[in-house]
Amino acid sequence: MSYRKALHTVGWMVSFGMASAIAVASSLPAGYHAVSETLTVSGYVHSQAQIDALKADGVQVVISLLPDGEQTVLDERAAVEKAGLSYVSIPVASAADLTEANVLALDRALAEHADEKVLVHCASGNRVGALLALRANWLHGASAEEAIIIGQEAGMTRLEAPVRKLLR
Repeated sequence: MSYRKALHTVGWMVSFGMASAIAVASSLPAGYHAVSETLTVSGYVHSQAQIDALKADGVQVVISLLPDGEQTVLDERAAVEKAGLSYVSIPVASAADLTEANVLALDRALAEHADEKVLVHCASGNRVGALLALRANWLHGASAEEAIIIGQEAGMTRLEAPVRKLLR
């Protein structure tokens, strides 16, 4: 692209507010994407800037699946609350925590915030996808294969085999 064309493109983006949208998108956590209109998922939230970017994207609630001590670079609860967002913690450390109690806790949190845009995150999205797959199957009647697809779309990778064993 020529210098002149690049300047024209940047000028057009700025005039239509695209620069701020690009700045927000580049500040979002890794793997951030929408699963539905009100549900987003991602990996680690590393900074206040990322939380501010989430807020700018419309997120109102952060549900963290990180167990105590896994997040060492940020006091996530304090940072989320500082931004004026709601915070929910459902610690899921491993496949051993893919329990009915944790699936019910996630379902309850999502129901309580059904009219708000929610981020559910862990380190990579793997645990998020696993819990969402189990929730879809156990609580919402999705078939095993439908649940696996839901889990994969939310980031499930290494936990797929343990999830398949738990599906009904």
